[in-house]
Amino acid sequence: MKSAVATIARFRWKLGLALITLGGAALRLIGLKRFPPGLHFDEAVYGLMALEIYHGQLPVFFSAYTGREPLYMYLMAGVFRLTGIGIVGIRLTSALIGAVTLPLVYLLLRELYGNRRLALIAASVTALSYWHLTVSRNGYPNILIPPLECLALLCLWRGYRDGHKGWLALGGAFVGLVLYTYLAARLFPVTVLLFFLYCLLVDRQRFLTRFSGLVLAALIAALVFAPLGLHFIHHPHDFWERADQVLALRQAGGATAFHVYGDNLLKTVGGFFLKGDPRWHYNLPGKPIFDPLMAAAFGIGIIVALKQWRKPEYALLLIWTAGMCLPAILTVDLMPQGQRSFGITPAIFGLAALGLETLLAAAQRRLSPPLRCVAPLALVVLLAFEGGSTVRTYFGEWVRRPETYEIFNTEYVQLAQEAAARLDAGETVVIQALHYKHPTVIFVAPRTVDAVWLYGGRSLVIPQRDNRTVTYLRAADNPLADPIAALTAELTEPLAPLPDPFGGTAVTLARLKPGALEAERDLPAQAAFADEIEILDWRLPPTTPRDASVDVFLHWRALRSVAEGRVLKVHLVDANGVLWSQGDAATYLSEQWHAGDTVYELVELPLPDGIPAGRYEVQLVFAREGGGQLPVLREGRPSGSALVLGPLTLEVEGRTLKPLQAGVDFGPLRAIAFEETLRTATPGSSVEFEVTWQATQAPGRDITVTLTLRDATGEALVTQETPLGASYPTSLWQAGETVRVIYLLPLPALAPGLYQLGLEGVGNGGRLAVGQVQVAGQARLYTAPPLSHPLEAQLGEAITFLGYDLAPESLRPGETLSLRLVWRAESRPGSDAKVFVHLVGADGLIYGQDDSVPAQWQRPTLGWETGEIILDEHAVTVSPQAPAGDYTLYIGMYETASFARLPLTVAGQRQPDDRLQLAVIRIAP
Repeated sequence: MKSAVATIARFRWKLGLALITLGGAALRLIGLKRFPPGLHFDEAVYGLMALEIYHGQLPVFFSAYTGREPLYMYLMAGVFRLTGIGIVGIRLTSALIGAVTLPLVYLLLRELYGNRRLALIAASVTALSYWHLTVSRNGYPNILIPPLECLALLCLWRGYRDGHKGWLALGGAFVGLVLYTYLAARLFPVTVLLFFLYCLLVDRQRFLTRFSGLVLAALIAALVFAPLGLHFIHHPHDFWERADQVLALRQAGGATAFHVYGDNLLKTVGGFFLKGDPRWHYNLPGKPIFDPLMAAAFGIGIIVALKQWRKPEYALLLIWTAGMCLPAILTVDLMPQGQRSFGITPAIFGLAALGLETLLAAAQRRLSPPLRCVAPLALVVLLAFEGGSTVRTYFGEWVRRPETYEIFNTEYVQLAQEAAARLDAGETVVIQALHYKHPTVIFVAPRTVDAVWLYGGRSLVIPQRDNRTVTYLRAADNPLADPIAALTAELTEPLAPLPDPFGGTAVTLARLKPGALEAERDLPAQAAFADEIEILDWRLPPTTPRDASVDVFLHWRALRSVAEGRVLKVHLVDANGVLWSQGDAATYLSEQWHAGDTVYELVELPLPDGIPAGRYEVQLVFAREGGGQLPVLREGRPSGSALVLGPLTLEVEGRTLKPLQAGVDFGPLRAIAFEETLRTATPGSSVEFEVTWQATQAPGRDITVTLTLRDATGEALVTQETPLGASYPTSLWQAGETVRVIYLLPLPALAPGLYQLGLEGVGNGGRLAVGQVQVAGQARLYTAPPLSHPLEAQLGEAITFLGYDLAPESLRPGETLSLRLVWRAESRPGSDAKVFVHLVGADGLIYGQDDSVPAQWQRPTLGWETGEIILDEHAVTVSPQAPAGDYTLYIGMYETASFARLPLTVAGQRQPDDRLQLAVIRIAP
């Protein structure tokens, strides 16, 4: 009879768990195609990563998008196998994980306390939690942390309690596996360590008998983590990249970080009861984790656990909660941060269940037998109320709000579907989005990789493609800048927009007007950069206040497709050539270019605080990604490395006024900031340094300072008197005004050594030591060494080429040619020049080259002295694609500023293209 009763009781608990699991699963699965709407950027990223696994790749870590651990994506790839690739597959992965968490919470709590009712309550609270439901229906990997935590602690606790090494080893495996889920999970092993350190203190005898098993668990955890750990060892950037972006210690630093920690702690605690996560994609903003009644139960559970603090099974939930709150507390972000603290969910729902079980048991002890059923019924009513509140808040409010529609990038789902349809119809589609190749669009409609993509709302491209029908699609969250909006209205015809569910516009559509392609094709160019782009026109304001950014309007054309990255920048430089600000024209990436594409682009030049008033020059620079500027061509001839767009005057208005700060006084002006550091320079170059000044009172006059460079004895070898405010006369400064001034001190032909850089007031007694200058360079040589190939040539009036050494003279593709050139200065050169070395094939193409300042960038020509010999070494790597045959090695020089080659003569005869033929090089197959 007793056996039958026990069987029925066990069946009752199993039935209860099954009903809770099925009910929780239903809440997580119902309407998954519609709720939440759209597909958030990050969800799409995880989907795209899962597709890599789906198609056969086996990454241990994804380095893209600041780094992602892969386990969630492996599970998603498996779901794709069952459901097909789509948004539902992403969300279904989370929903299934969320449903599986419910019985795992039950099993863990039952194992800890041996109380099935308490465990069932914990599973119910988890199933009906609004927070857990929301995350279970989103496509984010933190949903995977709680079930793996439950498995790890279930096994570890069973092994620790019973002294079973197998369970401890299995628990260690799950601890290692948690680290493959999400960045915040890195604190879970720390939490486990804290728990067992606690056991060492309060449960010492049992801990010592289990120590070998715990060591085994740690070793297994390390073994499971090893593939990911080895990846981090070989790619430390992947380990730190995202952490560096969010850790308060890295972002705030020092004492400020501890203020952040304190504030985060208060907001995290408040998130349980008062004000929850403020972000729409994780919560109904401000909704706390617990409603008032459940918050009371949670508080009672904490009190019960604290009273039983010497029992590890009670302390575990407290340590778990504290440890897994750390990923939120230690970071800089909107608080409370539910996404990073999601690992606390089994622990806090367990504490709430502990409080409810305590209340339930106390009520049943105090009630007479006929009334004891009231307490469980009251609990059922409470849980039903909790569930009803969750359903009403999620399905009745949160998913229907326009903010939810927007945060989940629903307009980009609509845009993707429309763009794919138009691409299939043969149109040229231009997508204007906040992100280049927005992951949501690419995941929903992979066909859109063939579209023309523009980043942001500050440009318009006229693409020259085979199809003459060009349609523009722009999401509502990407408004156009006014000049681009006006241009779009002029060049395109509006089409019917795609509506959102709230009566607004989700996606704007327009079609390029007839004749626009031909008109763009016929526009003349004013200049070009190499053979890659032409500059058709530009506009910039003549003046601007200093507290506003500057918009420079560009109109340019791509001449050909470019496989490598390119950078088009607008520079703001002063009269000394010092760069004060720059803005990237980066809305139409070079991988998109086709010959004939024209781009209208609005480039923003931000102005730094304290920039001096005065006259500046706006320049346009075009370079290879990673360095290497391409020359400006006018009428097919090199015309420098920067295209001058025109002058720009920064007005006196827009001053930077601040409370007075400490510093070094120069009469009515005070040096409040400078960098006292070691600088390196070469003879003939210039030393640049910056001083931030503040007017303690209006100077009313122009003040002058002297820049000095002194040797070890204190002797001033270089002095230069200059206005303290450079282009901005100090007579115009107001009291409290802060101005940044950049000084440039040209260096003559100094001997290598260490020098002291300083700034001294003229007539006001101020003196400032602004650091040391290490002048590099080789010992000067005035006798030419023996040469294997003597050959004399004249470059301009100041430089003579004496000959060269070369090895080898026959090599294979991919190998490197070593070349030493020898120059003599007939007089001090009047301009800065670079040496070029070109290996030219019979087809006239360059198959190897090296352009550099002489002597491996150590000896600028401006630092050469009359009669000096310069030894100049170059390494020229032959292109791996170079066919076998004979190649000609040429050298020469060109001015750095203008790219104009120095006139090159041999025995008085000008050489073609101002280049000197040195040797014929044999390239073997």
